[in-house]
Amino acid sequence: MAIAIFLAFMMIAGTSGAFAVEGDGTTQSDGSTDPGSAGTSESGSTGTCSTDTGSTGTCSTDTCSTDTPEVSTAPAAAGDVSTNAIVIRGIYIWASQLSTINPADIASKYTDVYFLTRSTSGANYVPELIAAMNALHPLNVRVHAWMVCFKNGGSFVNPSGFYSYTVPVYLYSTKRWGKKLVAYKVKKRGKYIIKYRYKKGWIYTPVYGYNTVTGYDTSYTDTLVNYIGDVSTVKDGMGNYVDGIHLDYVRYSGVGANAAYNQPGGAIAARDTITNFVKRVHDKVRPTAWLTAAVMPETSNNEFYYGQCYSAMGQYLNYEVPMIYKGNYGQSTAWIQATTQWIATHSGGTPIIAGLQTYRSDSQPTPIPYSELLNDVWKSQDGGALGFAFFRYGLLNWNGYVNP
Repeated sequence: MAIAIFLAFMMIAGTSGAFAVEGDGTTQSDGSTDPGSAGTSESGSTGTCSTDTGSTGTCSTDTCSTDTPEVSTAPAAAGDVSTNAIVIRGIYIWASQLSTINPADIASKYTDVYFLTRSTSGANYVPELIAAMNALHPLNVRVHAWMVCFKNGGSFVNPSGFYSYTVPVYLYSTKRWGKKLVAYKVKKRGKYIIKYRYKKGWIYTPVYGYNTVTGYDTSYTDTLVNYIGDVSTVKDGMGNYVDGIHLDYVRYSGVGANAAYNQPGGAIAARDTITNFVKRVHDKVRPTAWLTAAVMPETSNNEFYYGQCYSAMGQYLNYEVPMIYKGNYGQSTAWIQATTQWIATHSGGTPIIAGLQTYRSDSQPTPIPYSELLNDVWKSQDGGALGFAFFRYGLLNWNGYVNP
């Protein structure tokens, strides 16, 4: 079962958070200032978090497998996992915040850190990632390289590499009799100067049409896959690997020409593009690295707008992190539970870790009270989440998890 193999530590008294040991005997533990990475719902589409399975955005059984997937091989788990046990306590941290973190405080509250390693601007932060691993690995905190995928230079990139543009094409010229401005030379003081005058004659006007040029350029995606594979082999100063790769913006934008439904072949083709990308990354990264992804929380509409099908992507992921940001969606804590439950039911058995917003909204970045945030965690747990991932460090009031 996917739930039984995605954890690398023992869920028994006194050993929560312990590391698994790789075959070579090494202990395996698990900045950008750009706020656009996993922290933005960017639901500029008309998609809403709906439980209406009849909507056009349905990730249906005829287009998206509901079979329990074979999850990528991670270090084997030991012990049983309760269906609603909190086993992942995660936090997103920007590379620019590295100097502000207190490793001991992080270790006392979290099991996992998602550290920004490639931002929406395209900037890379591998040296900062290694520094974070050096600080957190000795304290039994897993560090995942948080990788922004299809946003670069602040703009969305088409995941398939599809492009379309128009070019002018000469068709013919029209002519009419009339006055036209013509140039002539006049010699003045030994030099020629150009002057203009009107003269009767034929006036020719070219007429252009436009051709649409389309095609695919996969160089961006090819380079990205290779880069992610390289990052998965990064080691800290003690020789321990980065614990996982966490994919973000692994989707279409949801609006305009970059919406999934506007792609050649429609939303189904877009879904296949996203799923195939995740598979390529799965096949490229270090076999013992965890592979996870932040996904949109719009349930039955996710495939239609973003090309994300929870169960299709989940075949290649150790767990998924739906960004159930109630503030950005103007929703309540009850919505967190309902959305988590819908996604967990439709993930094909892939474990769900609830991505939770720790502040009011992107337009009101005020941390919510600890009691409210803790209740959000409990409700996501009631919905079937096996943990939480807070967005984000520096904007939260959190004293640690306690059982409800």
